[in-house]
Amino acid sequence: MNAQESHRSKRIVCTAALLVTAYAAFSCCMVPASFLGSISQNAQDAIIFHQGNREELILRINYRITGDSMPDQFAWIVTTPTEPDAYRVANEDLFTSVDRWASALLTPRPSPVSTGCGLGCSKNDHPAANLAHEETSLIFGEFAEVGPFSIQPVRARGADALEALNAWLKKNGFPSEDPGHMKWFIEKEFTFLCIKVTPPEGKTAVPKSSFLPPLQISFESEKLYYPLMFSARQGRFALSLYTLTDQPLNFGASKHSLERIHWYGSGLYKNVEVAQKSLPDLLVEASEESKLNSPDAQ
Repeated sequence: MNAQESHRSKRIVCTAALLVTAYAAFSCCMVPASFLGSISQNAQDAIIFHQGNREELILRINYRITGDSMPDQFAWIVTTPTEPDAYRVANEDLFTSVDRWASALLTPRPSPVSTGCGLGCSKNDHPAANLAHEETSLIFGEFAEVGPFSIQPVRARGADALEALNAWLKKNGFPSEDPGHMKWFIEKEFTFLCIKVTPPEGKTAVPKSSFLPPLQISFESEKLYYPLMFSARQGRFALSLYTLTDQPLNFGASKHSLERIHWYGSGLYKNVEVAQKSLPDLLVEASEESKLNSPDAQ
């Protein structure tokens, strides 16, 4: 919706779900190949705004690294149906605010098109990114840096996308991806976001366990999308997911995905109609900073 429509809108639909995956296999987070240890996820928190052909995905993960020492980086791969055109680090308190607001709506309470950097990132400032563009200009999309994230989208399609992804992983010292794991995404011609997570300022290694800052990603998508199928291979973790749309979410339409996860209880996923004026301030801020409010948004 555009800015004027946002103020006029009286009611939207908030959909909330709490679930836990139950599949342990190759992960969407990776430590360097030379690192003697492993990485897993404890939890994911997500908020989705979807309107027309535009989606804003705000994603936060809680990771845990095991090993005698900590690495100086790790990789996080996120799948999207199209190449994102904006990134932003959302407010650290966003999910606390939304959880508190949603607790009054849900019983029981869940646990806790401009150019690429329209939401606050800087791009083309990274030597490795410039080198990647020079070497394979038709494979990679616009590089971006925002917060602790260095983001390199893979623009290639089909088998070329996997080749480009594995080239990036190898170049940056990470293990390669399993072709079988990527088959569905390759067939659907998805974009892979290669995200390098670096230590906080003044540190030489990443923390052993931490929530990453919420990463807001903007992309075109006719249908609401969440990268659960890819993330489910990370292992067992809890997910708290909120969607805000102008139409209720049809849970039955996601039967394939829903059969792959374990729900805590049937009462933990539902559609709730909410008034625009009832939204928490930080949620309104995230919406106002999104591409949904650009003049050409549909």
